[in-house]
Amino acid sequence: AVVSTQSTWEAVVSTQSTWEAVVSTQSTWEAVVSTQSTWEAVVSTQSTWAVTEVMKTLGEEWGALSDKKKAPYQKKADKGKAAYIAAQEKYKKTPEYAQFLVDKAKHDKKQKMNAISEPAGKPSRPMSGYMRFTATMRPKLAKKGIVGIKVASHASEAWGKLGDSGKAKYNDPAQKDMEKYKKAKDKWMNTPAYKAFLEEKKAVADQIKAEEKKAKRKAKEQAGGPTKKAKTS
Repeated sequence: AVVSTQSTWEAVVSTQSTWEAVVSTQSTWEAVVSTQSTWEAVVSTQSTWAVTEVMKTLGEEWGALSDKKKAPYQKKADKGKAAYIAAQEKYKKTPEYAQFLVDKAKHDKKQKMNAISEPAGKPSRPMSGYMRFTATMRPKLAKKGIVGIKVASHASEAWGKLGDSGKAKYNDPAQKDMEKYKKAKDKWMNTPAYKAFLEEKKAVADQIKAEEKKAKRKAKEQAGGPTKKAKTS
């Protein structure tokens, strides 16, 4: 992005995913506060600079300031940071945040499992008889201007009008290909590579389960834990 397209501080912040991303370009929160007040000044004199160049220049200007001149910005930054932390802690106690953690855990679990790639050589599942029939219908329907999702309804209607003998023309070869596919898949699933894939997947699943158990235990501890019954003599 070029400065000419980011005329305000808010526009630049919006290009970052979080405030932390913006802060990472400066050494302290104080630097961010001082940058906000001088951003427009730099932009007005260097309208063709890239955002990174402007941020670098502002960082250098901040570093050159005396402690006395930094003090007002530090005060504003401390106040803003305290408000941010308080708001964040308050948010973490809401049902929305709890739901966010649940959704995030599910997403992370799915991502970890999807990161485990199946070994090469997996056979492709053959088309069904109906899909074979639909494939032959597409060119004919296209000539009539019937394309995209409209094909499905027309193909389904035409398929329904076929008798058993008409459908057998597509179902029989589809069935033969399916039998070949099953044999090829069984062979593939018995390879050392596939067995190693299953072992890796199980290891990751066990790790995720252990992490979830640990997280639940930690949550209970933070909440004060279950009330223990006093022992009776």
